[in-house]
Amino acid sequence: MADFQKFSYIFNTRPSNVNKGLPGKINGAYSNLGINNSQQKDLAVFTSKKDFFSFCEKLQQELLEKTISDENFIAKGSQGKFYRIPGTNCALRVPLDCVTIPIKPINKEVTAQEKANYVLGKIGDNIEIIKYIDGKSIKQLERRGVSIPRAILSMPKESYAHYIEKITDAAKANMFHNYTKSNALINEKYRFIIPIDFTHSFTKKANPVEDLYFQFGNYLTTKKEQNKFLAKAVLGFVDLIEQDKINHNFVGKINVSLEKVQEIFSPQDKKFFSETSSRLKKLLALKKLENISPDARRAMPEEIQKFRDYINNQIKTLD
Repeated sequence: MADFQKFSYIFNTRPSNVNKGLPGKINGAYSNLGINNSQQKDLAVFTSKKDFFSFCEKLQQELLEKTISDENFIAKGSQGKFYRIPGTNCALRVPLDCVTIPIKPINKEVTAQEKANYVLGKIGDNIEIIKYIDGKSIKQLERRGVSIPRAILSMPKESYAHYIEKITDAAKANMFHNYTKSNALINEKYRFIIPIDFTHSFTKKANPVEDLYFQFGNYLTTKKEQNKFLAKAVLGFVDLIEQDKINHNFVGKINVSLEKVQEIFSPQDKKFFSETSSRLKKLLALKKLENISPDARRAMPEEIQKFRDYINNQIKTLD
């Protein structure tokens, strides 16, 4: 049985060849950590739950030990190292001095903060199994000679909306992105921007447009780059409002001020940034009333279109 099949079995792939007499709850004994089991073919047959668990623990240890190798190394940060678990869409985050994996069961209970940071399970106190994120940091792309403005501005507004949706979904659980540092990864193939590093807070508000600008603002040096970036970000944001992914229940946790962006990055077209922020605030205020006011519901589609027209007209002047 291949490592992929072994490991996917460990995390509940609903085996079809297990004896009928084996308790059904074994199928849920290990939580599915998002590992694709489409390639699984040959499965072992167990005669007892004890045999099943013994087999799982043995293979879990065998595969995780193989993970700590140069071949599977992904990256190193200030707090740990990352390794791809072979044949899976998972990775290990281990301490900087870690060389072996302790023989301990996987703890599948994760906090809201851990979940927002893609944690799927834990081994002991300081080893985490996380979802593998297929993306590169800005620094990694720069080392390859990639033009960051070109890479970002070539993405459609849907890519920006995907990022913003991750930010707002986390904020619904009082999790907020640490965006004052470079905490975004870029998937070049599928053209996604992926936020990483979330912390818990009951008092903060999510500012997804400002968040995006803090990740890439230093690379946007011309008026055209700055305005096009902002335009794509706010158009992606408005798409989410129209789709009700940012609805009246959540508007209170959203901030669309761009004052900090203007203060730190000094965009050349300050009027465009100020006017865009002002119009976004009015749109969110209307969204907040949508559930209780028929007039607000009727006005919403027209106001969204007016906002889009304003943004698109501003961008036309740059081409």
